[in-house]
Amino acid sequence: MDKAFNIIVPLKKFSLEWSFLAIMMFYPFVATISIFLRIPSRPLSVTYRFCYLVLVLFVLFIEKSKIGKQNIKYSKYFVYLSLFWLLYLLRMYYDLILCGLKVGYASNGFAYYFQYGILGSFLPALVFLLCHREINFRSLFKKLKFFSWPLALCLLYIIDHEFGLNSQIFLSRIYLGEDANIINPI
Repeated sequence: MDKAFNIIVPLKKFSLEWSFLAIMMFYPFVATISIFLRIPSRPLSVTYRFCYLVLVLFVLFIEKSKIGKQNIKYSKYFVYLSLFWLLYLLRMYYDLILCGLKVGYASNGFAYYFQYGILGSFLPALVFLLCHREINFRSLFKKLKFFSWPLALCLLYIIDHEFGLNSQIFLSRIYLGEDANIINPI
């Protein structure tokens, strides 16, 4: 069959781009929905994280034909990502197990770090790295630009609703607070 008439190829590329877009950008929309509807954010957050984990696993296992051994074997970025996450896991082990820290983010325990750090960051980054040759970045960046304005508005609304927009909010992004010795799981 001629590739020009194969409908599966464009559908796979379409699903890959939309999967990564949902993984990267949809969480602030979920948080905004919980504020607008005045419902607890945890059920929506858990549902969202489950859905994007399913998307990541879909790409990793169903679309595995796109992940060639050459993507892993010759990629310095794969080595850098693996090294970063190895150091991250060692830091988690040191903070939570050896030192028994119970302040800041560490008070939530190992499951919190695992959920947000490994499942929420590592797996999507790994899949993105392994499939980067199959992604139409021009199309993906167009979608990112399109959704970035509503995303920014959602984030500003959440910050204003929860904390109020003041200079302290923006200054807190520059310097480290009292929990600076605790690694942020995200």
